[in-house]
Amino acid sequence: VKEAFVVEAEGLGVFSTYIQAKAVDTLEEATEKTIKKKGVRYRPTKAMETKLNQIRFQKANLDVEHL
Repeated sequence: VKEAFVVEAEGLGVFSTYIQAKAVDTLEEATEKTIKKKGVRYRPTKAMETKLNQIRFQKANLDVEHL
């Protein structure tokens, strides 16, 4: 897995793109078909992680027919 691009959002954390690809011997063999996974990872700052851990959820009434 190779991180390709990293952005730090102050107060939020770090976002980084990544790809995972099949190993090939030459550049010519590398195509979009050799890519297995791609995406964005998020690593929160310690302060944001603390805030996220403090969140409490409550079940909502989603019966929209009787609103």
